[in-house]
Amino acid sequence: YSIYHAGHKKHSLPIDNSGVAASFSYTEKGSRTPGKPTIVFVHGLSSSKEGWMSIVEHIPADHHCITVDLPGHGETVGFSEDMYSIDKFIEKLKLFFDKMKLIEPMCIIGASMGASIVCLFAAKYPEYVCMICLMAPIANEEAETDLIRQLRAGVYNGLLPETTAELRQMIRELTVKRPYLPRPILNGFMHMKLLLASLFEYDYPQIERHYEKLRQLNCPALILWGRQDKV
Repeated sequence: YSIYHAGHKKHSLPIDNSGVAASFSYTEKGSRTPGKPTIVFVHGLSSSKEGWMSIVEHIPADHHCITVDLPGHGETVGFSEDMYSIDKFIEKLKLFFDKMKLIEPMCIIGASMGASIVCLFAAKYPEYVCMICLMAPIANEEAETDLIRQLRAGVYNGLLPETTAELRQMIRELTVKRPYLPRPILNGFMHMKLLLASLFEYDYPQIERHYEKLRQLNCPALILWGRQDKV
């Protein structure tokens, strides 16, 4: 319902993933207009394209707008678990853009891990991008919050919950307005634990290794970080 309410239509894009049948799930609103960039939304860790609907519903109908599920998320299928890293997400995002024939520079918006993917994508493939917006990107050590310091020190492992009770605690830590999540959704979230562990244990602690690449960025960037954001 949220996709319909936002004026979007859901699609599936078949992909030949190194000989394996795969598909990207995405939503689309509006049509491409020469001289007006397509707006693409990239979600964060353990989220999905549906997470953008409350935002994209406010974008005027004359803008071409796309939200996409990353591999291992939402309804995008056919990608093996060894592809779940920021570097590989960047390459799969390029694969999606190429298959969609999105050849004119885009405005790409990312949240959380999606923001990291977006800025590193823009640095590596500047010809695809005219501007970026980074919402709550992963910060460096100078801006670390108490929660992130605890995570690095191994004192708190709340982003990798072992039980639904720990998952509820994680949600309390990471949200201001508590969402209602029925038990089936909580249980489904727990099935993503392998993906979460792979990304968090490798990419998040070593995010600094990407910083030098950001010097290559040459497009306008808007960075947003919530006042009450604990991550």
